Amino acid sequence: MLMKKAVPVIAGAALAIAAAAAAAPSAGAETTPITAGKEVTFTCTGVDAGNSAVSPNTFTVTYPEEVAPGEIFTVSLQPGQMRNNTRVINRLTLDYALPTNATVLNLGLAGGESGLGGAARSVVRVNSQTKLTDPAGTVARIWGGASGRFGTSSSINSTGGTTVAANTNFRLPKLNVTLRAPAQPGATVSIGLPGADETHTGDGTAASTDLQWVRSSSPWGPAQCSSDALAAALTTTVVGDLAPVLLPSTTTLASSLTKLGPGQPTTFTAQVTTQYGALPQLPQGQVTFRDADTDEVLGTVTPNAAGVATLNHTFDPIAPGQPDQDRHVVAEYAGVAGDVATSASSTVTVTNTAEATVFNEIKFDAFRANLGVETSDEVPVSVVATINKPAGPVSDRAKVQLYRDGVPLGEPVSLPVGNELVWNDVVARAPRTTTHRYHAEFAAFTDGYQRWAAASSPDVVVTVTGSDPSLDPPITGGAATGSLASRGEPSPGFGS
Repeated sequence: MLMKKAVPVIAGAALAIAAAAAAAPSAGAETTPITAGKEVTFTCTGVDAGNSAVSPNTFTVTYPEEVAPGEIFTVSLQPGQMRNNTRVINRLTLDYALPTNATVLNLGLAGGESGLGGAARSVVRVNSQTKLTDPAGTVARIWGGASGRFGTSSSINSTGGTTVAANTNFRLPKLNVTLRAPAQPGATVSIGLPGADETHTGDGTAASTDLQWVRSSSPWGPAQCSSDALAAALTTTVVGDLAPVLLPSTTTLASSLTKLGPGQPTTFTAQVTTQYGALPQLPQGQVTFRDADTDEVLGTVTPNAAGVATLNHTFDPIAPGQPDQDRHVVAEYAGVAGDVATSASSTVTVTNTAEATVFNEIKFDAFRANLGVETSDEVPVSVVATINKPAGPVSDRAKVQLYRDGVPLGEPVSLPVGNELVWNDVVARAPRTTTHRYHAEFAAFTDGYQRWAAASSPDVVVTVTGSDPSLDPPITGGAATGSLASRGEPSPGFGS
């Protein structure tokens, strides 16, 4: 039984990959890196594990010994040649422990492999305890899309992933890790193997396994390898007591509207980013929205985790009759002290005008009148309008007036919350049968930046039977004698 003591994990900032294959930016002069060989002893368990010669193995590593706070640098690691002696091996994977006190900006493979077959190699981040793929994982896995005993797409009795033929020397590819140093002088940034000095017995555990494969059938031979304590830090970079290197930032600005009427709001949206996307520390700085001509501060906003800051703003209205006025707005990111540099957007122009910029109209989709039960003296009439209005809030000044025979009935009424307006009227019965025309009108008006167009419904006609039918003209043409019953008669082609 081989017992190992766990190596402490360095605590620190969260990791983030913002670009899949970006090169390191010139954010400071990186100290000349050194290249060294680091010998690793693997302990492998599992069926027929000894038929692959993987230990000891000399890893070739390249890294700077010292960097400035915030400096961006690259570390390279590649294991030496290994050998598979019998039967094809499948699902070959190799894991590296990423530093947790530096920001991981990029992971990429840099060639140098040999003797490998199967699916193309790639690098993904995985969880250190389960080895399942995880965008925020603290372990980098080189694989061919399939795992042995531990990890995503795992199996101990099937082919797939990275393969090596029998009696073949092979070498896994070089891994490049682009990092940004922490801001604290004296910090040590290391990359090693996650299973170093972990307890590794029996089939091992996901956490203790650094290298694994599955030998082809007769019988199936899964093998899991852990590394010795020296593999915990294959590279070591110290953050020196040097002037910090600020990461350049970029700020862009957009406005939801470019022409604004009186009292019309607009939304300014600033996007702060870096060469490696929106990093976690961006919300530590604020974005100030400013009028570039007057230096007036429109507002100050903390960007969210994606680096986005939004400001809803309404400019003072222009007096009626005055000419349009252009406002030039800029967004300025304050940066993060000792970490991220300041930046400012280009100006965005919005035009203030005294004229309306939003034009609304309502439509009468239907207009009808219904007669109630008549008495000897009167007939109740219900007039119903179905209105099609713009979505969103409606001005308090938006009202509809009902007319009977050209005369307004009551006061104008506000537009309904829904889409139906109902008026109740009473028509006195005359001795002779009478007809009456109803219609509704919406008066045009301007309210701030919104102009509402006038609208009028079609007429709807109701016929009210007189109290003395003998006074009505006779009906000719062979029709039945008698007077019309009280009913609504909409204009041709409209109403119901």
